[in-house]
Amino acid sequence: MKPDRSNYEIWVVDWLDGNLSEQQAEELKVFLTENPDLKDEIDGIALVNLKSGENLFPGKESLKKSSDKLTRQQFEHLCIACLENELGHEQKAELLEMIGNDDSKKREFELTLKLKLKPCLNVEEVRKSVTFGVKQILRSDPTVRFKTVDWVLTGLPESHPQEDLNKTFRPVWNGMRRLPYADEEIADAFASITILYIAGFGGETTIEGQMKKFSECFGDCIRVGFANLDGSDSRGLAARESFRRALRSDIAELVLLKYKESVDDIHELFQIIYNPRLMFEFNEFKRIFAREVIPAQVMLQRSPILFNPAQLMTFGNP
Repeated sequence: MKPDRSNYEIWVVDWLDGNLSEQQAEELKVFLTENPDLKDEIDGIALVNLKSGENLFPGKESLKKSSDKLTRQQFEHLCIACLENELGHEQKAELLEMIGNDDSKKREFELTLKLKLKPCLNVEEVRKSVTFGVKQILRSDPTVRFKTVDWVLTGLPESHPQEDLNKTFRPVWNGMRRLPYADEEIADAFASITILYIAGFGGETTIEGQMKKFSECFGDCIRVGFANLDGSDSRGLAARESFRRALRSDIAELVLLKYKESVDDIHELFQIIYNPRLMFEFNEFKRIFAREVIPAQVMLQRSPILFNPAQLMTFGNP
């Protein structure tokens, strides 16, 4: 598959997330060069440096000299790479020196958004508390989704290290904030991750154990596998009832007569229909992806983590 006017946004998101090979990045560069009207829509992308990996940014030897010329996107990616320990020692030192000489960049780099849980909350209260807090922060600052920030949640049980959860929030924030998720859907993802973390989800050694723990938080669940148009794939979990609510209203009309009885069984439907667009109402499917599928991927430490349901080619039984 090559980038075109119908799918270029997917390619750009993949490039921003570092999921393109060097050849794919070059194909995207050529396409955008040939379509200058689209180039103008993509804020912060420096086409002359459109390469994967550490070459995305100016070389470390010129970082300080060209700091005033860094685009917002380049500075943001450098900050993310620094926070996730992906910069070399020398390049990290130069970035920190650059930030130290620029108060506005320092404020952006050090931006931390804090939430605090009340003690002894049950699962539903934790969900409501985190969801409300995240939504309030996002709505109070319409520009925050353009920023590299660290989310900090305090008030966790003593047996659950705060730092571990905060590290888990980081890839979710950076993976979702540029996509057309509603603020509420991002808040749902954070709340679900908090619930799963407190419940100890992710430490199980068997699939059965994972499904049991997830079901305790969300209801009877089903394990799913899915793949992007570029061939990258992942696995996750979601509640059966969530999938039922997301089914297309005309699903019974889409299947052959011999499969009519299967429309009430999600597992059997997944054996018949592989394309999520044919099976689900997209907006409801997107909510499930944010609330359950993304958190499951993150907590299971899947690599890569797929964040964009609009990009999926297949979705169903693993």
